[in-house]
Amino acid sequence: METFRLKTSYIIVPGAWNTRIFDPMWLMKNFDLDKQPNFNKKIGISFNFEERDVKFDFCGISVIPTNNNLTLQINDFNQFEDKCNFTETILKKIFLLLPQTPIKGIGFDFVFEFLSSTTSSFAKNILNKSNLNGEFTLSRNYYQKKEKDYILTIIGSINNDDPDILGIIEFNYNYKSPNYLKGDNVFCNQYNISTRLING
Repeated sequence: METFRLKTSYIIVPGAWNTRIFDPMWLMKNFDLDKQPNFNKKIGISFNFEERDVKFDFCGISVIPTNNNLTLQINDFNQFEDKCNFTETILKKIFLLLPQTPIKGIGFDFVFEFLSSTTSSFAKNILNKSNLNGEFTLSRNYYQKKEKDYILTIIGSINNDDPDILGIIEFNYNYKSPNYLKGDNVFCNQYNISTRLING
């Protein structure tokens, strides 16, 4: 039985985005969605009335453009590696189509939930349920590691309410330059780094 699962996976690109460019016809025209085997000829559209944000859903992913960020989120974890590569391909094409967009960096995020029965020493250390004087419980741990091209931030959110859930660990790979995305399988590689840390 698996003792952890991937809850959320997304790429976020901070910058100054022209959200009016993004619409279903633009997506259909520029990303060859008809050639995708899992495209059902439809693009779902959701609107956040509070934030005035629009979300476009297709092929198991979401594209969420806002004035300050562009987010590409994986919603369907079946054939996850294919979804990672497809999401990365969409983002690279957006960069090619909108080269004038000022971009501040790029972040790859993976959020995992761990059961209390997990055998991962890494997760147990990050989600250590320590307390102070028996009255104060630790709710969050925060770690950073600087690599050559990025900063890896690991945030552990400890669950002190449900005895069956140890907590959630978020891995954030933050690059100052989107030029790193010129390589292939970058999104998948960051996922594999995360799982290697979890499994030891």
